[in-house]
Amino acid sequence: MDKQGLGTEEKMVEAVQGLVSQNLDTVEAKIDSTVDSAKDAVHELRSGAQEIADRTLTRFNGFWGQMQEKADAQMAQHPWIVLGGLLVVGYLLSRSQQSHRNN
Repeated sequence: MDKQGLGTEEKMVEAVQGLVSQNLDTVEAKIDSTVDSAKDAVHELRSGAQEIADRTLTRFNGFWGQMQEKADAQMAQHPWIVLGGLLVVGYLLSRSQQSHRNN
């Protein structure tokens, strides 16, 4: 081959390498953009889930506080009825566990 043919081949190789490099840069930029979008979506989902969990916990704590106040009032007014009820519940739970062990 002559020098002119070799120079043309080198130019073609450089052009192809430039196109490949440009395409890889484009693909990398799109991947980075997609990953950033996915991170944002995950962050939003996590924040939403955290807010829901916090609200649920706050509601449960309020409910539990009310129930505890009612239970304390019942214990103060009718301690023997509450004690008897707890004994019945304990008996029923122990019977239930025994039947599960036997099966």
